[in-house]
Amino acid sequence: MASVLVTFRKISYKEIIIPEDTVFTIGRDNDNMLVLDNDDVSRFHAQVTRLGPSFYIVDLGSTNGTTLNGKRIWSRASLKDFDRIGIGNFDITFLYAASDKESFEDTCDGTATMPVAKPAIKANKAIRKK
Repeated sequence: MASVLVTFRKISYKEIIIPEDTVFTIGRDNDNMLVLDNDDVSRFHAQVTRLGPSFYIVDLGSTNGTTLNGKRIWSRASLKDFDRIGIGNFDITFLYAASDKESFEDTCDGTATMPVAKPAIKANKAIRKK
């Protein structure tokens, strides 16, 4: 099982499990699986895909780009445990096995949100950590 740990300005907020058979989209638009509500993030910024046993990150033509371990990516890049994805002011750590850390509680409206006013980070109901 794979997951991502979302960090904003060095504060960790949320670990989100990546569903097995889906494209995991990241961006500012509410149609993404991981919504990062910040002006430095494009509406449809990047996606994580799984091909066989491997995971990859792809920038979707974002304005400010996507980095992997501090280097900008220009095409599909392979992900491994503890790789750091940079999107705007967010650091997203890719974890190949779901962490045993205590997760945040989900809100009653079916989304997972962080306890900050701006930026808001939420995961759509389909990917909330159980």
